[in-house]
Amino acid sequence: MDFTLTAADSWAFAQLSGDFNPLHVDPVAARRLQFGGTVCHGMHQVLKAMDLAVAAGQLAPARIDALAAVFGAPLHTGQMVSVLVSHDTSPERARLSLSTEGRALFTLKLGLAEALPESAATLFAEPERPSTPLCPAFPQADALASLADSVPLQLNLALAQSLFPALALTPQGLQCIADLLATTRIIGMRCPGLHSIYAELKLRRRPAPATTGAPEAPTMPYQVQRCDPRFRSVRLAVSGAMLSGILDAFFRAPPVAQPGLADLMQQIPAQRFAGQHALVVGGSRGLGELVAKILLAGGARVTLTYARGQADADRVQQEARASGREVQILGLDASLPLTQALKAGLAAAEFSHVYHFATPQISKGPVGGWSPALFDSFCRLYLHGFAEIVRAAAPVSSGAPALQVLYPSTVFLDTPPRGFAEYCAAKSAGEALCDHLALDAGVQIHKPRLPRLQTDQNSSFLGVEGAAPLPLMMALLQSLHPDAAAKDTA
Repeated sequence: MDFTLTAADSWAFAQLSGDFNPLHVDPVAARRLQFGGTVCHGMHQVLKAMDLAVAAGQLAPARIDALAAVFGAPLHTGQMVSVLVSHDTSPERARLSLSTEGRALFTLKLGLAEALPESAATLFAEPERPSTPLCPAFPQADALASLADSVPLQLNLALAQSLFPALALTPQGLQCIADLLATTRIIGMRCPGLHSIYAELKLRRRPAPATTGAPEAPTMPYQVQRCDPRFRSVRLAVSGAMLSGILDAFFRAPPVAQPGLADLMQQIPAQRFAGQHALVVGGSRGLGELVAKILLAGGARVTLTYARGQADADRVQQEARASGREVQILGLDASLPLTQALKAGLAAAEFSHVYHFATPQISKGPVGGWSPALFDSFCRLYLHGFAEIVRAAAPVSSGAPALQVLYPSTVFLDTPPRGFAEYCAAKSAGEALCDHLALDAGVQIHKPRLPRLQTDQNSSFLGVEGAAPLPLMMALLQSLHPDAAAKDTA
């Protein structure tokens, strides 16, 4: 049995569950998070797999006595999922194993018992309108007793029947759906909330579940039982209409914030980069944003580009204006061929420097294999897009100063890590491309191999790995502006 969850499916599930965490439904915000893009709700996958098993006659909702799963790997939006249903030697146990592209996602373990008696459908309230996820601080052990709340058990019957038609046919199936929806709402919107990862669930059927009329538990209370600061993990106890048990979750690291322009202006001489006219490709966030701000603080004229993050670019522009600086912003997707208008605009701007920080999420390839599609996605930015931008911005006059170009490469090429063959191959080809572009008149390209730096790319559950980028970026920018030291006294 196979299924695929699209962006529209994830949005419909968010409406059904009330879990509108941007990790699942906002591709622009999610590109700055650990997985580099939107990933499907774990509970969406659980319910979809259960629904397929019910439709195939391999699972009866009334017999569900326990559920357990550890969400071991993310499912990116649009990936196909295969579901394998198996039964242990005991008839009281079943497993639903989910995988994508040969990679295991998780296994849902089901305990089965005597079927619950038939009953009238439970009437749940309609879901509330979406709200912004809370972002609580990591809990302290001495405050656990006060970390208790509840969420309403809600269910839009028509939407539930549309998403999970087989599971929603019985009252017990509807109760199970409502309880599981409440767990994802707790994790994704309440605790941990905004910066959360749903890690594990262990639930059992309540001794006396509601079977008629209004539910016995119109809300799902939750209580933080345990927290572990070493792994930024929490355990919550929950109790719904049909199921009760524990949930485990992680507080993931928030997106990396770059230094403010006002602070940089206190550290960088106002004329250090005066006279420089810079194009920062991918300058709305990450290292590109930092470079754009350093240049602005040092008096350079700066144009930064963005592909999807116009809100990020607008934020940098507003920050610059508040500090008495001006930055131009330009929508440019370096993974796509440049239009004639963009080429003409880059040529007419007469940039003195180009800094190429456009990058996709640096993802691993398949275990023991090679992904042409992943390699091509890197090449579109690191080769094709880069070459087009440099050729468009290069001066046409033979007497013009050489265009200075920064092409950040990676120390991964010195010691290739396992699983990143596609990324390293593209970066290596990019270095070779730099050598050939440098043969063209009017272009000088610098291709330093950068170490791991504190960026969104190097963010994990436990925080952000790597060295502070500011000192390294300052040294690189000064090397591309050799007369900078003479301006420090200005």
